[in-house]
Amino acid sequence: MVALCFRYHVGVLKAREVLKAGRVGRLIAIRAFVGEYLPEIRPNFLEVRSAMELGVFDLIHDLDLALWLADLPVKSVKSLVGNYSDIGLDGPDLAELLIDFDGPCAAAVHLDYFQ
Repeated sequence: MVALCFRYHVGVLKAREVLKAGRVGRLIAIRAFVGEYLPEIRPNFLEVRSAMELGVFDLIHDLDLALWLADLPVKSVKSLVGNYSDIGLDGPDLAELLIDFDGPCAAAVHLDYFQ
């Protein structure tokens, strides 16, 4: 619960309620986009183990919300993950994820640490 706190935001809870009730039709696609310039947000990032090892996957919230809002089994995932900037992370600084749910529903999730 603590790690996935965006699930408890009143706006997200309302969106999930509306989706579950079918008031806006069937959920077909989700697009989540998050990027931040890590050296500005966390100046000591080179000393933080999670930032160095997990890299951009430390930005778990948008990925979690896509999975939680779809509320369907994941059929497959395709990804492009790696280091594309010069900020110096050992872990990836970019992830592009395409998720195919058994629904049908799809999600595109973008995470980066250099925006």
